[in-house]
Amino acid sequence: MVVRQFIRRRKQGGAGRVAGGARATGGAARLTPAELAAARACSPSRGVAGFAAFCRECCQILAKESEEGMVAGGAAVPFVLFPGQERVAGDLVVGLWLLILKARQLGLTWLVLAYALWRMVFTDNYQVLMISHGEEYVLVNLERLDYLIDRLPAWCRPVVVSQPKGKRVFANGSEIRCLYPGPTPLGQKKAGRTFSGDLAILDEAAFTAGLKLILGGLTPAMTRSGIGPHPAGKEALTPTLSHGEREQGGVTLREAAGYVSVADSSVTVEPSVTVGEPSVTVELNRDGQMVVISTSDGPTGDFAELWGESYGSHGEVLDEQGVGPTKYKPTFLGWFERPGRTPEWRLEQDRKLGKMRASWEYPATIEEALQSGQGRVYPQLTVSKHMGDLPEIPEYAEQFRAVDWGESGSAFVVLWGAHIKGPPGLLISPSCPHTIREHLGWKYDDSGRPLKKDDHTCDALCYAVSTFDLRGLVYIYRERYVLDAAEKGLTPAKEARTIHELSGWRKTMVRGVERWIRGVRGEKFSLGTVTDPSWKLVQNQFCDMQIPCVPARIFKGAKSGGGLESDKPIDAKAERIRMVRELIDATENLDFYGVRRQQREAFSMTVRGSNRRLELLKLALAARGG
Repeated sequence: MVVRQFIRRRKQGGAGRVAGGARATGGAARLTPAELAAARACSPSRGVAGFAAFCRECCQILAKESEEGMVAGGAAVPFVLFPGQERVAGDLVVGLWLLILKARQLGLTWLVLAYALWRMVFTDNYQVLMISHGEEYVLVNLERLDYLIDRLPAWCRPVVVSQPKGKRVFANGSEIRCLYPGPTPLGQKKAGRTFSGDLAILDEAAFTAGLKLILGGLTPAMTRSGIGPHPAGKEALTPTLSHGEREQGGVTLREAAGYVSVADSSVTVEPSVTVGEPSVTVELNRDGQMVVISTSDGPTGDFAELWGESYGSHGEVLDEQGVGPTKYKPTFLGWFERPGRTPEWRLEQDRKLGKMRASWEYPATIEEALQSGQGRVYPQLTVSKHMGDLPEIPEYAEQFRAVDWGESGSAFVVLWGAHIKGPPGLLISPSCPHTIREHLGWKYDDSGRPLKKDDHTCDALCYAVSTFDLRGLVYIYRERYVLDAAEKGLTPAKEARTIHELSGWRKTMVRGVERWIRGVRGEKFSLGTVTDPSWKLVQNQFCDMQIPCVPARIFKGAKSGGGLESDKPIDAKAERIRMVRELIDATENLDFYGVRRQQREAFSMTVRGSNRRLELLKLALAARGG
């Protein structure tokens, strides 16, 4: 929608909201010269410059706002984008699908709402869906949207003709719907499948239950043309105009004379009676746009998994435009993006919140964001300190294996480890991604018990440390991680053969009987193999396959009986966790062992931004001793 449509609206009755936010209608039939200039400055044909002008000249946001919503007495200030927001705005305007991992309080929700409003104001029948992670946040986002609408200048303030629950419907056919999918899989599936529109926004996606189900329903709906998301340049935004194009103030007079409807992929802009230009055909990209935004909830969950698929470990899967194989462009915004935040400010957050909570709320790097999380079982475990490889396992090391049996729907896990007597510590090889992910992400539930989710490698390590009483350096160098092993037809006998092969043992026949013997490079497990003590039948089958097993240590006070060991009273599990945590917390300088660290481009996302941000980040890390 451009200037001609604004004029039509004013002839039909002006602008404003309906009852509940009533405003007088009417007014002049034509835009004033100043309004016409503003409309041209904010036109979508100017790309990100037009959107930035719309934010700066038309939008006002609340200067003081809590996480719960609006605060009485807050000041309305012009929405002037700072550099980090401008970077995101540029990607929004060219239609990229965005996956944004960010620190708190960077104004990204205001930004995407302003972008949605800009699109709805300038485009007929533009459909927006915004998904929040709770009913209360639906109301908060609607309050923010109404706040923006109420303070728009009269020339671009849309007429809200209807506002049913969770919706705002404009007179030009555009509408936005805010919803909470609910906690059930049925609601999460329906949230995506009931929408087919132009823009879908998922706010605080890491905390949205069933994110994978929601995205599974939304993605086909947002790729209506079948060609997928458009990771293209700015030319995807610019209409293709026919002969005789003239420009004034960066906006074509023909565009200013007519308006565009997105009802069809190819439309004709009506000629202007005032300007007298001929009609022109504008080709529109009919694909929808997805924007997924969140602070971190740690290294596990649907959001973290989507980030890993889109970004890789250090950006190695991105194409030249920064778009990942999922067609999302992953973007990280650290605490330093917001003007006024200095290293001193960041240190103050450490003092107020504690270092672990501050790292979670206000990360400086992708790694810091993903390894932090509230309520972690092992809060001191970090990638930089506890992940690496030994050049070789010393001959005097005590080797072991640890097994956690997989129930239906969970994982069958085997860990290979070595214990080196000396200074205590824990080291996990980068070749064990599931072990790293689960240990970084393991959390307590609301009752203070460790969550029974994504904890299979954690249980296996607990069994080994507590049963073998490991107090030196524990090095986990190999893992076997199989989800739904039973459903995949993997029997204990088949798994035993795989374990032998991975351990360097080979099969032979001795007097007609199948036996396993150590190969030339076969490993010797002087400590043995420890298992979950609950499944004695499987233990016996492993023993028959020459993998002698010992059940995990039962601590005094833990009850025996039915159920898995992990379901028994918390005191036994708490004691195992305490022993592992002692190793983690005691890990200091592992250079003594010649540890090799995987080279990671920790600043790769930051380097793509301005040098000022990188310099500020380095100063901040230096001030923190990092």
